[in-house]
Amino acid sequence: MSDMREALNACWVSWHACYTKRTVAELLTIVVGGSSLVAAVTVFKGREVGVLASMAAGLIMAGFIVMEAVWSVGPRTWLGIEGVYLGLGLAVFGLLCKIKS
Repeated sequence: MSDMREALNACWVSWHACYTKRTVAELLTIVVGGSSLVAAVTVFKGREVGVLASMAAGLIMAGFIVMEAVWSVGPRTWLGIEGVYLGLGLAVFGLLCKIKS
């Protein structure tokens, strides 16, 4: 009985880890990539709303990095690239706030 329980637990953990990574990747592509695409298109068209869209895209990127760090399952190490993207998202938002005001 113990072997069966361990085998089921190992199966669930491996499925859950795969599902979680896939979900995070899909969210990253759709939400962060989509908001950045909308911001880029509106800026290149020269519309005033492009600044607001870029501010939102910066906040979405920073928020996604924070959510990913909080939401991750199991032992987690903070990678340097995540810090870079968090800083970039906050920098985009902060610089555009200064320009907008």
